[in-house]
Amino acid sequence: MGIWARDKADQEDRWAGEYTRVELPKKDPSFPCSRCSSVFQSEDSLRAHVFEGHPLERPVLLRLGEECGRKGTKITERTEPWHWVVLAADSAEFNDRAIGPQDVGAALAAAGNGVQAVTLVGEAGPISFAVEIDIAEAEDLALVDAELERLLFGPPVDVSAIAEFINRARRASSASTYAAAIADYAFGVLAREGSVASELDLYSYQKKYENAAVGLRPYDRPVAQSIAGLIAFHFNDFKFGALCAAAPRIELLSGHLGLLETGDQPEVPGVLPPSSLDSHLSDSRTEEVIRYCLATLNLERAAPEFDRELFESLERYDRRKMSMFAAERALRDGDFDRAQDFCRPIEHREINDRWFASVRSRLEMRRDGF
Repeated sequence: MGIWARDKADQEDRWAGEYTRVELPKKDPSFPCSRCSSVFQSEDSLRAHVFEGHPLERPVLLRLGEECGRKGTKITERTEPWHWVVLAADSAEFNDRAIGPQDVGAALAAAGNGVQAVTLVGEAGPISFAVEIDIAEAEDLALVDAELERLLFGPPVDVSAIAEFINRARRASSASTYAAAIADYAFGVLAREGSVASELDLYSYQKKYENAAVGLRPYDRPVAQSIAGLIAFHFNDFKFGALCAAAPRIELLSGHLGLLETGDQPEVPGVLPPSSLDSHLSDSRTEEVIRYCLATLNLERAAPEFDRELFESLERYDRRKMSMFAAERALRDGDFDRAQDFCRPIEHREINDRWFASVRSRLEMRRDGF
């Protein structure tokens, strides 16, 4: 009879007589970190430690010191190999062809127009970048600018005039993206001004403006930067607007508003910028806002009349700017009730922002005699 066939009671007696059961102490679960000597009691704690204490260095593609986004980077000017820097990559691919990370810059500098696919492989895994190269010839860009001037200073702008601009700009084949972005802006202006010549509804201008800004920001040209600056100013992107040296009025007002939004109190400039290219390119509603805001900064003259009808007709972006400049001017003039009237949120989320807090604090101090 084999061992498996023995009497069960007999087996239990023999097991109990020959061995003594020992209760081993229970051990707490441990999760050691493979990168250091730390030990954790849960997998979640280990994951948090690795994420915060041992982050993986992801591959990075830089152009002139600025990181290229993974959603796409547009290049409108010729580059040199040294303009590009690759960090934290062990290997690379350029348009599905294996190359060394140190050769990515040369490949991009030598590439023609089109979307170039760059993949960098490092410790954090592969990361892909789409670099769109769209370099226009200088002569073609100048031709588009000339056609825009003809549009602006010719007969009243309507859909047919913009269509004629597009047709004339087709001669500048390498600058088609540039011309298309300007045309988008022109169509947006017609819509925003509520022109009977526009084929778009009033609020379609926003999409046209957004498309124009995306298309024009990469071009370092006065027309492109002026239009992009006007659009940024309208949508309250003061960080970009403050960098638009081609549009001095936008540069000044955006810089001023940017500081106000941090709760700071910028000094009023002694000399205000004159009208420039942006005054010919702005839509009529944006132009009214610009002129009002500038007028509040002219302390040698009485505060400009606040156009309540204009204010009520504007989008929230522009109402915000007019309110800020009106309230700041009233504070400088010591008209605290008027300042309080303008210090009313356009949106509920603005109640606790830094500018409102700053105005409320200054109102309380001045009413208390400080």
